[in-house]
Amino acid sequence: MNGHAQNKKSYVYPILDTQPLATITNKDIIQVLEPIWSIKTDTARKLMGRMGKVFGYAIARGWYSGSNPALWVNNLEMVFRPNRKIKHHPSLEYKYVPEFFQELLRIDTISSMALQFTILNVVRTKETMLATKEEFDINKELWRIPANRMKARIAHKIPLSKQTLKLLEMMLRQHNQELLFPGRFSGKTISLDTMRLLLKRNFPKLKVTVHGFRSSFRNWAEENTDYSHNVIEFCLAHQLNSRTEGAYLRSDLFDRRRELMQKWADFVTNHSV
Repeated sequence: MNGHAQNKKSYVYPILDTQPLATITNKDIIQVLEPIWSIKTDTARKLMGRMGKVFGYAIARGWYSGSNPALWVNNLEMVFRPNRKIKHHPSLEYKYVPEFFQELLRIDTISSMALQFTILNVVRTKETMLATKEEFDINKELWRIPANRMKARIAHKIPLSKQTLKLLEMMLRQHNQELLFPGRFSGKTISLDTMRLLLKRNFPKLKVTVHGFRSSFRNWAEENTDYSHNVIEFCLAHQLNSRTEGAYLRSDLFDRRRELMQKWADFVTNHSV
């Protein structure tokens, strides 16, 4: 399924698919775009443009009366303010991630294992850096990150893939310190720059960041799976942007996330365990 088709399936169809074209208003268009406007502005703008063309054609053929509900000027621009420029983290195209990961496996260092762990679990640098052994439940294949360590200050549960469990067990055998990835000095964490410097020294031609692998995951999931926008966002520990969406969705979609995270790990490692 290509990106355009996946975007329609994830964002447009759940709201507009069963609604007659003639009854759709700008309120319906806003309902499609609002959950993703601030976090996926490019995707939202593309959807808006495509919906605008559909309604433009329908108006020309006499199938839709009234003004185009998906127009930006004097319509949606009143609702969605142009986003201030967001700093994007350079990322690796997802199709190259498996090859990169194989190269990473050849580097036998704590920093390499920390980066492998970060990529497999699509977490932020600090979430790996400060991970402690007591946060992991191997029997339940689960990582519980307390709220005080999360960017949104909300506790997060991560389902562990088979590949992550193998890496975790390896780290648990290597040392008896509290931190999963300890620094050079006992009780100290690895540096915030440890993984960034690994990339710089070992992959100088790759202009990517550690955080950018989260974008690689998102692009892969959107273009190659049928998992919903909410499942993907929860994997990234993002909070839902729409208050209405958040109010109705009480589940953290853990079982669906477990499936998706295992598929990501299989993709990244070429199905090796």
